[in-house]
Amino acid sequence: MGKKGLLLCQFIVLMFVLSSTAFTSQARTFAPIADLEFLIDTFNKQDGHLIEWSLYTREMVQLPTEKSVEEKMMALRNEYPKMEWVLSQDHQTVQLTGTLQHQHFLETVILNTIREDHTRHTYLIYQVSGNSWDEETANQLASRLNQSITKMYGKNTLIFSCIKGEFNDDSSQELPYYANKYLANLHAIEIESLKEFDFYSISAYTDELSEKLSTKNGEMNIQLALRKNGWDRKTSVVIGTPIITIEY
Repeated sequence: MGKKGLLLCQFIVLMFVLSSTAFTSQARTFAPIADLEFLIDTFNKQDGHLIEWSLYTREMVQLPTEKSVEEKMMALRNEYPKMEWVLSQDHQTVQLTGTLQHQHFLETVILNTIREDHTRHTYLIYQVSGNSWDEETANQLASRLNQSITKMYGKNTLIFSCIKGEFNDDSSQELPYYANKYLANLHAIEIESLKEFDFYSISAYTDELSEKLSTKNGEMNIQLALRKNGWDRKTSVVIGTPIITIEY
């Protein structure tokens, strides 16, 4: 191989490395992915078993007539032709749901219309969820999420990150021990809480996360829910930012 050919090969390899690095960097710096990874890393420090993670966003869209709703449904079907679409309705609601199973996560799009008296409220919902997490998942998700959010909303929107898991109980420890340990690992300060014998719900603030909400007691950007399950000696954990959006 001549000198020019060798230089060309070196240039191609260099560009491949740089593009791969940039893509990985995108996954790490794209705020929702970084937030979700922080929650998962915190959970892993407790040696917990991850059951589910999710990213969720919802915005109201202006579709005042039945025709405009039908047109939006058709547009979504055209924008996501690979999704499996299901239409459900009753006297008050009409909902179109599309799902697509990717290699590492499930992608869901929902258009939900609620009729009340003579008014109509329509929400466009986007969610991705999965049951395991690694670097490949983070990279593929960052690309897909950024593309879909831009396509659906055309602007930055509030994205909620949540994880759900469990860990085996140490019978010598109670919920205050676990709650304090989680808050310490999250570098979070408790803002408000509901504390019962077998259930804790804590709202807190940490500088580690990108989103935040204002409350009467100050800014918050994380919720932590802990529940002891005495029958199977496990403790269920749900962590969300800026709030929890899944059932707990």
